[in-house]
Amino acid sequence: MSALVNYMERRKLIELCNKHGLADNDLFVKWFMKRFSNADSESYATQWIVNFRNGNPAMYMDKKSLEVYIDLQTDYYLKR
Repeated sequence: MSALVNYMERRKLIELCNKHGLADNDLFVKWFMKRFSNADSESYATQWIVNFRNGNPAMYMDKKSLEVYIDLQTDYYLKR
């Protein structure tokens, strides 16, 4: 994925998060882009935004999604 496409996809997801009330959206955007790199369905992204906004998105995840989620959280806490 080119840097420009990556940037545009990231901006689109951030705007969608803001529209649906997910203010702290960095983890969601990283997770969604890594897990669903070719997904372009706004309704699918919106459903995941709701899951993240409700506070426990892991309970809705399959094994692969959960692995990506845990890796991102691990990276975040190791960099602190």
